[in-house]
Amino acid sequence: EDISEHLPSKNEMEKALKSLSKITDATGESPDIKNIKALIEKIQSSIDAIESQLTSTEISEKPEELKRESEIAKHLRILLDTIPDVAENQLRPHIRSEARAIFREIFGDRYSDLVIDDDYEISLYDLQGNRVSLMAASGGEDVCVNFALRVAVNTALQKHSVSGPPPGLLILDEPGSGLDEQRRRWLPEAIAGLDIVNQVIVVTHMQELKGSTEHIISLTPQGKGRQPIVELQ
Repeated sequence: EDISEHLPSKNEMEKALKSLSKITDATGESPDIKNIKALIEKIQSSIDAIESQLTSTEISEKPEELKRESEIAKHLRILLDTIPDVAENQLRPHIRSEARAIFREIFGDRYSDLVIDDDYEISLYDLQGNRVSLMAASGGEDVCVNFALRVAVNTALQKHSVSGPPPGLLILDEPGSGLDEQRRRWLPEAIAGLDIVNQVIVVTHMQELKGSTEHIISLTPQGKGRQPIVELQ
């Protein structure tokens, strides 16, 4: 068995360090961050020690030592793989904050708060502070929550991505479906204000959204089996 195959690669180590650096930039160097940094340094030290031992002719004659080094290598990779989970935990507060702000801007006249727990379960609270089940809500709240979450996740990734460059693109499919007339009027301004992303693509039948876009691609159906007419404005 090739023990080196179980060791974290150089790219994996660099990715973990980059992730930690971005988390630190976003949240500061907390005690947890310091512990993770120390752990990564210990992992690198262990990798160097194992690689040095593998070049020794003596260890090749000691099967028990080889087995032990193989197990250590596997555990090192498992430890390193926990870094993305830490990154997700750091993103959660940003997602909650963004989603809450968007929802309250739309439904602030009806609800006092939107709360998202660690399992991304959603709770709404009315103006009296009473919890309202999302299933029991009416008036497009579920649509609004979906919109708020999608924008919040994208915004958090754009601002605090730790695994590489963020996508820079947000696609919304019928974001106004289920909203009443009053809140549909708010939507064009909300979408136009999504300057955190480079491009927003909206698939919709809402005429109200036409004025908030730079480009419009219209599809006019021509009947079954025929290609629609495509018009770019």
